[in-house]
This record gives sequence, structure tokens and C-alpha cells, in this order.
Amino acid sequence: MTRWMFPYIVFMSLVALGAGVLNTWRRFAVPAATPVLLNICMIAATWLVAPWFKSIGLEPIYALAVGVLMGGVTQFGMQWWALRHLGLQPHISWRWTELRLAWTDAGTRNILRLMGPALLGVSVAHLSMLINTQIASHLRPGSVSWITYADSLMEFPTAMLGVAMGVVLMPQLASARASGDTVRYSKMLDWGLRLVAITATPCAVALLVFPTPLVAVLYHYGAMTDFDVHQVTYALMGWGVGLIGIVAI
Repeated sequence: MTRWMFPYIVFMSLVALGAGVLNTWRRFAVPAATPVLLNICMIAATWLVAPWFKSIGLEPIYALAVGVLMGGVTQFGMQWWALRHLGLQPHISWRWTELRLAWTDAGTRNILRLMGPALLGVSVAHLSMLINTQIASHLRPGSVSWITYADSLMEFPTAMLGVAMGVVLMPQLASARASGDTVRYSKMLDWGLRLVAITATPCAVALLVFPTPLVAVLYHYGAMTDFDVHQVTYALMGWGVGLIGIVAI
């Protein structure tokens, strides 16, 4: 299935680029709504394509891979339409002369230089989760699942507060920095950090004070035992300690 879904990376890279451009132009609705299309396509593939695959002798699970690919195409199409509406329709060319011209452009070099710190910041969370998973894989059975469940719960406030704030605030900070308006930049950064502290603190308190009810309501069914609930709770409390810092980053 990984080979089937590998082209999705290309579409998602283009979607992310389009979302960045749209956010810069203060068009937040389309980038925010685009991920829903992936869920719709996967549900549609499960409902329509899986029975057809089963009837022709293919594993129905491959319908999800088809849904992911269709989701990527649909997301890219929606972003393309939004960019075209702004008069910013991207021009994609594979001719060597144009690729060389784009590579030697000063703007391209500047973007690549600025991408270094951004890539480091984005990769830290993924590397941290990878390291945690590798460590947990050497512990008692179930440890990886406990960490995964706790991470999923921690992602709720992180995505709703940190990611949403970053999407809205970053274009404004970039604009102030580019114009050399340090006073406006400082005020907006201070406002963003204050808002993060105000909104993330109750979430951190909830993860530290009421983790067991949260975990039990969401996960305590099926094969998950009371012991599993307590182990997920301990992991969630650990992430709750650093939630404010994670959201602020």
C-alpha cells in the first residue's frame, strides 16, 4: 500500500505550498477546509470502491490507498482553483532551461536558506515521537500503543491552538519583519505568546488533573483494560507538563 500511496507525497507538497501562498494573502478558509477532502475521499472509497475490489478479487483494503490518492488530487485541485482565482496560478515546467533559471534565481536561494531553521523546527516533533516509539518498543508489550494514544490526545490542543495560531500569525509576522517594522513585530509576537499562554494553560491543567476520565471516555472499550488506561494516563500527564511550550513553538 505504501507504493500505491507514494504519489500522495507529491500532491501534498504542492498543497502545502499553495496553502502557504493563500495564507500569505490572508485566504485562510480554503487551506483550512482542504484536509476534509481527504477524509471524504477515503470514506467514499471505502463505501464504493472496496466492494468493487472485492468483487473482482482484489483486497478491499487497497480501496483506502485509492481514496488517499484521490484525496491528494482533490486537495490539489481545490488549491489550484483558489490560486487561479487570485491570479496566482502556478506554472510547472520540467524544461531544463527553466529549471536552471529558477534554481539560480536569488529568491530561490533565499527561500532555501530560510528553510533550514524551519525544517529543523518541524522535524523536531517527528524525531521526538520516533525516538519515543523506539524506546517504548524495547519495553513491555503495549508501550508503543500507550504512547500513541497519549500523543493523539495531546495533538488536540496542539493542532487547535498552536497550528491555528501559527497559520494566522506567521504571515503577519513575516510582513512586519519584511517591512522592518520591529515595533509591530514585537507587539504581534507578544500578543501571540500571551494568547497561547491563556488558551493552553487550561488544556495543560486538564491533562494533568483530569487525564484518567479523558482517556477512559475515549479509549476504555474493547481490548483496552484498566491497566492500559492508567499507562496512557501517565504518558499523557508527561506531555501535559510541556504542552504550553509545545503550543508556543
